[in-house]
Amino acid sequence: MGYVDRQLGTGERVMARTRLHPVMFSGASSVVLFVVVVVTLLIVRNQELSRGDAWLLVIVGAGIALLSLLPPFLRWRTAEFAVTDRRLLARVGLRSLQTLELPLPSVEAISVSATMLGRLLGYGTLLVSGGGTVESFVHVAHPETLKDAVVRQTGRRLS
Repeated sequence: MGYVDRQLGTGERVMARTRLHPVMFSGASSVVLFVVVVVTLLIVRNQELSRGDAWLLVIVGAGIALLSLLPPFLRWRTAEFAVTDRRLLARVGLRSLQTLELPLPSVEAISVSATMLGRLLGYGTLLVSGGGTVESFVHVAHPETLKDAVVRQTGRRLS
């Protein structure tokens, strides 16, 4: 049971739901690729390297690669966005937590910005203002779906 499901009130229904887009792993994936290339070059170019030392390099490289993937994985796994028939809910992060629970009548504006790549892959930045707060969430998968659900539920155009 996720954050959104635990926050639902009696009779409250989820109208749209999404998470962070996997593109958020691109930085960590670059680190993994770099580590693989470095370990491979060290093993191939060092002829006097023993088999045990080569395996040690592989194990250390794999550990570094996995550690670089851990923070974005935890952020991706704990992120949830939802529009219910009553409010907008968002939660991102584990260590540095960012949450938003905003009743739909309090939503003053909701906008989506996306680069060309973001439009092609289906992700963007969701900017929500209302209730005296402005929150920005990056790498949201299908942010237009959330925006459209808010517009449908409020019955007014927000931008």
